[in-house]
Amino acid sequence: MLYIFATTNNFSGMKYFQLELKRPIFFIALLLTSAFTRIDAQLVIEAEDYSQMKGVQTENTTDDGGGLNVGWIDNNDWMEYKISIPVAGDYEISYRIASQSGGGVADLLIVETLAQKTMLPATGGWQTWSTVQGDSLITLPEGETTIKVKAASGGFNLNWWQLRLVNPADSDNPSAVVITETQTDVHDVYMAWNKSIDPTTVVSGYDILMNGSLFAKTSDTTVTLSKLPPGLEMDFALIAKDLSGNTSDTTFLTVQTDTLPWEITWSDEFNIDGEVDRTKWNFQTGGGGWGNGEAQYYTDGDNAIVSGGNLIIEARKETIGSNKYTSTRMNSSGKGDFLFGRLEARMKLPSTGGTWPAFWTLPTDWVYGNWPNCGEIDIMEHSATYNYGHILGTIHTGAYNHIAGTQKSGGIHIGDVTDTYHTYVIEWFPDHIDWYVDDIHIFTYVNEYKSTEEWPFDVAHHVLLNVAIGGAMGGDIDDNGAWPQQMIVDYVRYYDFKLGENDTIAPEKPANITIDAKGNLANTSWNLAKDNFVVDKYIIYLDDMKIDSTKGTSLQIFDLEPETHYIFSIAAVDEAGNESDTASVAFTTPELTGIAVPGKIQAEDYTQMSGIDTEDCEDTGGGTNVGWIDAGDWMTYTIDVAENNEYRAKVRVAGQSSSGTIVFYGDDDRELTTVNTSPTGGWQTWTSVVTGAFDLEAGIQTLKVSATKGGFNLNWIEIGKSSDMTSLSYLTDKDIQIYPNPFHGEKLNISVPAEFDNFAVQIVSVDGKLVHSQEYDKPNGLIQINNNKLLPGVYLITISSQKSVITKMLSVQ
Repeated sequence: MLYIFATTNNFSGMKYFQLELKRPIFFIALLLTSAFTRIDAQLVIEAEDYSQMKGVQTENTTDDGGGLNVGWIDNNDWMEYKISIPVAGDYEISYRIASQSGGGVADLLIVETLAQKTMLPATGGWQTWSTVQGDSLITLPEGETTIKVKAASGGFNLNWWQLRLVNPADSDNPSAVVITETQTDVHDVYMAWNKSIDPTTVVSGYDILMNGSLFAKTSDTTVTLSKLPPGLEMDFALIAKDLSGNTSDTTFLTVQTDTLPWEITWSDEFNIDGEVDRTKWNFQTGGGGWGNGEAQYYTDGDNAIVSGGNLIIEARKETIGSNKYTSTRMNSSGKGDFLFGRLEARMKLPSTGGTWPAFWTLPTDWVYGNWPNCGEIDIMEHSATYNYGHILGTIHTGAYNHIAGTQKSGGIHIGDVTDTYHTYVIEWFPDHIDWYVDDIHIFTYVNEYKSTEEWPFDVAHHVLLNVAIGGAMGGDIDDNGAWPQQMIVDYVRYYDFKLGENDTIAPEKPANITIDAKGNLANTSWNLAKDNFVVDKYIIYLDDMKIDSTKGTSLQIFDLEPETHYIFSIAAVDEAGNESDTASVAFTTPELTGIAVPGKIQAEDYTQMSGIDTEDCEDTGGGTNVGWIDAGDWMTYTIDVAENNEYRAKVRVAGQSSSGTIVFYGDDDRELTTVNTSPTGGWQTWTSVVTGAFDLEAGIQTLKVSATKGGFNLNWIEIGKSSDMTSLSYLTDKDIQIYPNPFHGEKLNISVPAEFDNFAVQIVSVDGKLVHSQEYDKPNGLIQINNNKLLPGVYLITISSQKSVITKMLSVQ
């Protein structure tokens, strides 16, 4: 058996090949190291494969690999072998032996001349095997030779013996590389050449230098160099090396990657001193942390100026409101929006700890929902605190983002980023995005063609430039460092690839269609269709009739008949109007069922909705809640009512600082009841409100929950018989007394009629901060709140039942 191990530590990883050959065994280990390439020749000779012998016998061996070993070796017994030496040089010898008590001596004779003597120790048994290495090297010529292994002293078994080349005998250089073929495209260079010839040994590999620096190593006679910038001219040098490290003359070749048919269609070269050009840029203003705990306040252009051919964004240590720093965040939304192409900026970055400069993009129209589902491309981010000089390029999507810990990114350490300009680039294609820093490729994100959760990058984005202070990536702020700090931008450019011009190629048809049918509706989804440019929309057919179109990769189909067979079909259409073949899937709707009433309805289990979104819920039980509810938003639910009766609904809600109104509708848009919600002091601070009574008839029907006033989240709705639900009374303003008001002491009294029970009291500051929230069952007419932490100011006290919400003002002095 011949094993050839090709072990590389440069580009190819490790490869194993196994070939069946006749004995003796010949090993070649090809190692590509960072210093040079060499081949180590090893000859393993099975002891029983002698051409002649004296006095020995063979037996079955229990050593690894099985087979036979030579035994019964006594003094002056010997075995002779005919060996073909592949490469002249110095060899190391080792023996695989077993010995009960030791004392054996093996003599190695080359053409009857003693070359080496090796002492063989005891191994503890005739089948207890050990490898013993000779004390010195032996020199062998290339070609056929005769080697004899003789027992100067017996008492050992021999399974195999091995020769390993240590020092090849070679002073000749390989022939120069003769290049036979080159091919280029936008990012790749392919080269092929004839195998170089070495007069003495063999060529072990080739060094490839680009612009004078070692770029790659290979033992093959072809190489493909990838991830190169378009239009880049490169000077290559190829050098062959043999086993001894001798090198050939250098072969030179100049190659240029193909250029893309792009042109600059939008840029700001910052060549006119003064204010920033507001025909190209918008300023975003404000503080509040920007979702990352940042410390700066973004001003309306006060921290940005064009001077000396550069945009200067200045982060200053100055206070506006509760923010101790000021800076700039500017974007090109509506004035520079881009789909595919090359975005490039040349800039210097700030150095003081806490600075977090970024060059990035967001969608202009958030087609796929809120962040991160909308998609974000971070072309350049830098943290002076965590890793000065290290540049990151990152994407955020619904599937891959830092909140979930699944973000995908690449980076490079480039040292000085403050006094030296560097160029930061993405090249954005329909099937991937490449990141470059100073023309060095650092990261590729590939379109998996699954859904917009992985690839929302088929809609136009705009550019953002900003310097944040502190926060998640900015880290600890060096208050005593050098301030102000500047991000200096030489230019920002967009190159249009014009991929869609003269497009006559239709997309591939959508794949991986899934259908979840539920009685009178079906939830459908599919993978993104592949196209040479971009898919604009998907056309949906049901039983060969067009019913809808969508830009996303999912669609709900309503008003289906239960227990009915349908054929769902879909075609992709690109921006040039080319339509793919149709993909079809048959399905059958099941029997119509509904959520049982009496029972609990999870808010996210709607059959239809308008305007809302879902998020992880921190209420008891976890799960998901519905959020982002504005006036006019709604959800419908299919419910199965057990019997004609009067019902009430308990609604689980949370709201930051505003009250809301929910209206329930039955079949035929019949209004059932209305309930008001109060602010709870947080989007995940939950409380329950109960509606008034309403009538429902038995059977499957549609319940519509609509917001006539938004500003709240919804977790669940529990519907029960009115007689089984807690009955709360109406409250009026005159029923509630709060004293003392103004409040000076430690105990606040709230008086309610003794018959009132089951209501909630909340105290909220005028800036929306919840300072007290509690539900009361039977307070017997008086609530006393011990709170000496109320700071001077004005507060709103809300007392809410299922039928009434009363708000009163409290002055604390």
